[in-house]
Amino acid sequence: MTLGPRHSAYQLLAPTPRAPIGGSDGGVIRADRAGPRAPGPARPAHDVGSPGAPSHEVTPPVGHGVFAPVAPAQGLVAPGAPVNGGAAPATSSNGVASGNGVASTSGAAPPLAPVDQADDQETAPRLALAEPPAKGRRIAPMTVIRIVVTFGAFALIAHKIGFRAVLHALGASNPALLAAGYAVAVITILITVRQWHGLSNANGVKCSYWRCLHIELGGDVFDAALPSSIGGDVIRAASLPDSPDQRVPAAASVVLRRLCNFPGMIVLTAVGLVATVEVGYAGRIRPYALCVVVGGLCLVACAMSPALGRMSQWGLLKRGPGVAVAKLLATLHEFRGQRRDLLQATLRGVVFWIFVVASQSLFILAVGIHVSLAYSALVVTTATAVTMVPISLGGYGLREGAFAAFLAAGGHATGAQGAAVGICITVQTLALGVIGIPFYLTIKNRHRQPVALAPAPELEVDVA
Repeated sequence: MTLGPRHSAYQLLAPTPRAPIGGSDGGVIRADRAGPRAPGPARPAHDVGSPGAPSHEVTPPVGHGVFAPVAPAQGLVAPGAPVNGGAAPATSSNGVASGNGVASTSGAAPPLAPVDQADDQETAPRLALAEPPAKGRRIAPMTVIRIVVTFGAFALIAHKIGFRAVLHALGASNPALLAAGYAVAVITILITVRQWHGLSNANGVKCSYWRCLHIELGGDVFDAALPSSIGGDVIRAASLPDSPDQRVPAAASVVLRRLCNFPGMIVLTAVGLVATVEVGYAGRIRPYALCVVVGGLCLVACAMSPALGRMSQWGLLKRGPGVAVAKLLATLHEFRGQRRDLLQATLRGVVFWIFVVASQSLFILAVGIHVSLAYSALVVTTATAVTMVPISLGGYGLREGAFAAFLAAGGHATGAQGAAVGICITVQTLALGVIGIPFYLTIKNRHRQPVALAPAPELEVDVA
């Protein structure tokens, strides 16, 4: 049977089917067509696969360059069978599928239903090409708050200090001290990666130091670009595991690194508070520094207590996304017993913060601010804690404002010089984000070890 150019795309028959298994005859299937049909002569049925069976030469309709996809409801069906799109094909008694999920109980081939020769454009089915309009996405209220706070902070700096004065302070800075500060910042990255490497291996996620460094730099892209400061941690937790059963331990290692860094920040803040008791201009920063110490101690005490394990048993975390959170809390709770690993990570966190203070203290000296090292430590840790509050876009704006407010106390510096220190740290964050782009694009999972299959047991057949 040859289809002419006047046949629509919905009348095109499938390619010549093969003879069914278990019988030489089968039902001839046709493409049903929606809409009314004019009566016409019935076409004779042929045995599929018989020597005299005609070939199905398909000629595309005139004016159509591409065949439109046929919906399930216009599938290949047997005459008289209900159209049921989406149902699984059923098998008839002679092994031939009816095509629409309805089995044909007759062993003989059903006659081919008449097909009209007119290509009725009005009754032909039309395909919906236009997609439904997408619903407008609403911006989360917290994102709006972060945008407002960030731009408000920069607007306040522009009004009170002036961007030109900040740029002038940066231009007058000591380039050698700036370079030294950035060099020490590289050491802080190596230290924190060593800390994360030890925690991940202690959690059962075996990986090399260089793999952790690769993923760490790749995550810096999102630390610099995303509104939240934990965007990079999400990438690190998702890229480290090699198998699904390592996802929770990998995420736990990322969270533990954050938690193990708090003691170092608390220690240096407390040292700065004690060393600046007699310093009069430290009174402005002292209330904020005390909040850092108290808040950090509360967080560390909560992490070391059974509170996380109890939270993992909450009914709210028994369904939906809460299940993953409950597993993470349970893993953190169980890790409390590995005191040696926790102690090592905490000591590395203290060393990390020492180098952070050293790096940013060099920035303070570079812009011409001369304060004691203890006060520098107090300013660095407190300003960093302020940027951790999730009310701005990545801490931008808050960092510059905090350094300007704390360093200008006592007349040791101008607001422009203090904001310039914050700009130096922002430049460091953005530079790491740019450097991390090729590392993020080349993050790959490690090659998994092939699973060794046990040999099949030999079967003893008793031939009697």
